[in-house]
Amino acid sequence: MINFIAFIFTLMLSQNDVLVQQSGVSVPLSDVDSYFHEIPPDIRTQLSYDPLQLEQDIIGMLNMNIIYDHIQSQGLVEQSPFKNVIQQIKSKPLDMDASVYKSLGVSADEFEKNYRHYLIKKALYSTLQDYLLQQIDEKKATRLAHDRFLVNQKQYRKPQKRDIGMIKLSMDKYSQDDVLALVKDLLKEDTAERFSDLAGDVSTDKTVEYNAGQLGQFHQAGFRYPFAETVFTADKGVVPAVFQQDDAWYIVRVNDIIAGQPGKFADHQDDLVARIKNEMMERQFQYIIDQYAKNSIEVNKELVADVFRRYEVFQ
Repeated sequence: MINFIAFIFTLMLSQNDVLVQQSGVSVPLSDVDSYFHEIPPDIRTQLSYDPLQLEQDIIGMLNMNIIYDHIQSQGLVEQSPFKNVIQQIKSKPLDMDASVYKSLGVSADEFEKNYRHYLIKKALYSTLQDYLLQQIDEKKATRLAHDRFLVNQKQYRKPQKRDIGMIKLSMDKYSQDDVLALVKDLLKEDTAERFSDLAGDVSTDKTVEYNAGQLGQFHQAGFRYPFAETVFTADKGVVPAVFQQDDAWYIVRVNDIIAGQPGKFADHQDDLVARIKNEMMERQFQYIIDQYAKNSIEVNKELVADVFRRYEVFQ
């Protein structure tokens, strides 16, 4: 019964009915229909039950249409790459789901025209972002990136690494006192070779036959054991302690300490410049939207209050 009432309600609406508008830019019902057509069926059903989310999505469509209006008013539609994007969408065949537009009471021809226009506006939204990104001065972005690197040098410092050896022992076979005795014995003649010999004899770690208990180099963040902090504050040599995790004992040796190094701008330049350029583009993009936001959003309250019933056909 609900879907039948919703279907009858769809016949009362026009594709050109305006839901919201701001500074002369509006969101017609056709955009929302196109949006419902574009999203996957399961999301379409969820959205039909969620008017608050749909309200947010409609505001997103308003921003899309603001950008489209800006592109038109600046004459960018006649320039590359905007002109190419429009021509491409106008000429390509559309994959339309007849069950959607029929459920909404819209003819195939009318829906195709509106859906194609919606796709153009959506594509131009991201095209303007790419266009603005390409217009950013590379040298200026690099200078700003270098300044950010200098301010945040600690963040880019290469952390200390430690070359670590480890012996794993079963708690079923060894008591804590047994393991402590092994640690004391290793400390009497503390060499990597002797540590590896003992690892080969007693360690239950599955990799011991390949690495003789020598795990290699780690940053502290990559050494994911609960005793990492103790290991990374210890001196070189066997750590004078018995460690436990789950059902095993661990003996650890610090074979070498590789000091941290100051970061080099060249190692982070590409990432920092890309981030700076993207931030500059986003500010320019938001500035365009903000110019329209000087006027408040006008909502067709009577229509918006009832339009959600239109999409109950997807429940």
